[in-house]
Amino acid sequence: SKSSIIPDFYGTPMRLQLVGFLREEKKFDSFPELIAQINADVQDADTSLDCLPYRACQNDPFLSSTKPWIGASGGNENASWETVPMETFLS
Repeated sequence: SKSSIIPDFYGTPMRLQLVGFLREEKKFDSFPELIAQINADVQDADTSLDCLPYRACQNDPFLSSTKPWIGASGGNENASWETVPMETFLS
């Protein structure tokens, strides 16, 4: 939730789950165009997170657990990873 967002997360362990993207990379002609697109991206991301399949991530134990996690693809308790085809997540 927005109320649980911390302003400074440097040095804090983080779990990240990539499940999609908003748009292709784009070069901007001006700084104001970039800022406008960032604001649009924030709004699009906020809207998308309320829709399936992304809404399901809100209750994913991987993201809410505080126990150390070591991915099947490698790493250790400080940094690990695992890849799963998108189709697996969507089913």
